[in-house]
Amino acid sequence: MRADSDIDFLLEFSQPESGLVFVELKRRLEHKLKRKVDLITYNSLQYSKYKDDILKEAKVIDEKTTAGTGLPV
Repeated sequence: MRADSDIDFLLEFSQPESGLVFVELKRRLEHKLKRKVDLITYNSLQYSKYKDDILKEAKVIDEKTTAGTGLPV
């Protein structure tokens, strides 16, 4: 990764989140990582022409599960 490249995050939530959540998350990530970030939700990925490439290169960095079910939250 080049030092000046952005970081793309694919997000999945158990329930819809407001636009304010995305704005705040983006702000915090950019501050912490010291570079630009792009956020996309898993649900909106279905409309992207890059869907297959994104899913092929995606890496899970944090996964929470619903207690006892093993399903992602």
